[in-house]
Amino acid sequence: MNGMAAGTKKRQNGAPRSKPGRFLPLLLGVLLLLPSLPVRGQEVPQRPLGAMAELPATLRADPGADSFLVRESKLDSVLFLHNSEAVHSSSLVLYLMTAVLAVEQLPPDSRITISQTAYEAHEDSTLLKAGQRYPLPYLLRALLLEGEPTAVRALAEQLALTRERFVELLGARARLLGMAATNFYLESDIPAAVGSEAPSPILRARTSGADLSRLMNAVLDNSKLTGLLHLRDETWFDSSGANRYFRNRLSFVWNYIDGVDGGIYLRSDTRCELVVLLTSRVKNFSYFIHLRTDLPSTIAAAESANERRLVSSLSRIIRAVEATFELSTLARRGETYRENVPYIGEPVNLHFLRTVSYVHPIDDAAILESRLVLPEPPPPLPIYSRDSIGEVRFTLSDGSVLAVAVGTDRDIHARNNQIDSLLAILDNNRDLVSLIILLLAVLAILVLDRLIRLLIRLIYRLRLKQVDSVRERMAEELVRDALASEQASRRRVFVPERMPRQARRRLERYRQRAGERENGVAGEARMADEARVADEARMADEVRMADEARMADEARMADEARMADEARMADEARVADEARVAVEVLDKQSELPEERAEHETGAVQNQIVDDKRCEERGAGKP
Repeated sequence: MNGMAAGTKKRQNGAPRSKPGRFLPLLLGVLLLLPSLPVRGQEVPQRPLGAMAELPATLRADPGADSFLVRESKLDSVLFLHNSEAVHSSSLVLYLMTAVLAVEQLPPDSRITISQTAYEAHEDSTLLKAGQRYPLPYLLRALLLEGEPTAVRALAEQLALTRERFVELLGARARLLGMAATNFYLESDIPAAVGSEAPSPILRARTSGADLSRLMNAVLDNSKLTGLLHLRDETWFDSSGANRYFRNRLSFVWNYIDGVDGGIYLRSDTRCELVVLLTSRVKNFSYFIHLRTDLPSTIAAAESANERRLVSSLSRIIRAVEATFELSTLARRGETYRENVPYIGEPVNLHFLRTVSYVHPIDDAAILESRLVLPEPPPPLPIYSRDSIGEVRFTLSDGSVLAVAVGTDRDIHARNNQIDSLLAILDNNRDLVSLIILLLAVLAILVLDRLIRLLIRLIYRLRLKQVDSVRERMAEELVRDALASEQASRRRVFVPERMPRQARRRLERYRQRAGERENGVAGEARMADEARVADEARMADEVRMADEARMADEARMADEARMADEARMADEARVADEARVAVEVLDKQSELPEERAEHETGAVQNQIVDDKRCEERGAGKP
């Protein structure tokens, strides 16, 4: 049942269904953090059902109602009660429980058809008609504002198809709310006459004032239902153009009592039951009153007298609440609870994370004890000052326990004292932190500038590649166009003499464009030929100049070889002449005496040496 309600709430909010593995890391993180989070209500004892103060003498003497219960809305404190444990028949608990199930399990845009069976149960219905389809908000207004019984049967058929199954749903939801004295059952209608058809069972409920107050807590936790209870009257505009005026049956209370925020009022036969939501303008706290009483079974003209009786009872109860109770602050957000508390090896100061107030009798504001509860093991690091690390449980004089979350006065990033001290220094020196942030910003700007430059360079290279590819493609297109124009020029185009003017103009434009394209291609081809001829001429000049240089080198080398040959031949001739002269001299000397011959031979040799030296000096040798 609870899972069904949770699934319906998700569908109402319109959240898309996610894939199973998308939120797996988040789920694992939550599971890791669960042992460290304080679980409210595990060790806190259940609040006993008992009033904070005794009834004043005026209410004890004349209660004005068979039973009533006054409960503070936010902190669930019972202020007054009278005969609230008595079990009695109640239509109010059936209507409220049906509204809770409808909001939890039906989509907000659902439309519900009123069956003939639901309509025949109360044929005097003026709000609902058999066979008509109504949106869920319309039925909820008819249920809570006007007390329409047909709406109960229609919603029961929509929720459970059968009334037996709907009774089981009501009982299961009541058990979840801890309504032990509440029972839902089916009761057969009394036949209209003898021999009529079998009676159809109708829904009944029995409850106590204490259980109804628990149900009211669930109703007040639902913003949609609370918004309906706050309505005094409203005009409903349907999409079909029809409109309906809804008037809360509790409207007569607004006319006589100040501070009323809303509520619901039901009357059946001689019994009436109502819940009134109020806000104390002076005491500044909210509460609700559940009141049940039996009205005189007289004619309908006594209705105004019955209403005055209800207003009188409510007025006396409200005055008693205003005179008996007040609102005090239990804990203020940011206020230090305890100093130098050892936590994960370090002394910290604990402070409250929220402001909590409580209602108590004016002469009894005592707090019996306060106990600090810290989870084991501690939550994982880092721990920030805004995070809850535990709770303080205050026990009030009436036995109730209120829990207030507490946190540390500073952030705990690590168990290393040096790191914590460094972080504390940074926390205290805002100028240093600003300087570090500025340097990091400058570094980030430099890195970003470098990345932008690299990106620009990459884009430039890509554009160059694109330009090259475009050039190659244009060259290929020019070649194809040249070939096509050459082939087209070879073909003769015959134009008939009698051609429509439009076709002739089109042919002329085509010829003009073809001529322009041919001229352009021819010009480009001519320029390409001129460039090619210029390159060939330049290359021929370079080859000619290289040949001339080579021929000049060969001629120079031939001249040098010829001059060397001539010099060698001259040397050989000179040596031959010298040898001949020497032979002649020797012949002459052989005729002279020996001494003279030797003298002349030495002189000749000396002369030959001198001549040779002179020749060598004349040739440039040292």
